[in-house]
Amino acid sequence: MNYNERLMPCPFCGGKANMITIANGSTHHDVSFTFGIECSECGTCLPWVHELRATLEDGELKITKDERDKAVEEWNRRIQKKKSEEE
Repeated sequence: MNYNERLMPCPFCGGKANMITIANGSTHHDVSFTFGIECSECGTCLPWVHELRATLEDGELKITKDERDKAVEEWNRRIQKKKSEEE
C-alpha cells in the first residue's frame, strides 16, 4: 500500500488526503523533499512539514531520512470524544 492510501479521509470534509511536495533541494551528496499532507477537497493541512532525504551510495539509492510514517501517523490521529460530549 502506498503512503497516500494509508491516509484517512479529511476529518472536516471527508475528502481525500495527499502528500504534497512543498520544496525540494539537492547538493552534490543528496536530494531532499519537504512535504506536507493536504486535503484535496477543502485544503486542510497539517501545520507541520516533514522531510524525505536520499543519497546515492555505491550506486544504490539510500534513504537517509524518511518521515512519511510519522506524517501518516500525525494526519490519522483523531481526538476521541469524551463520553460526556457524546450525550
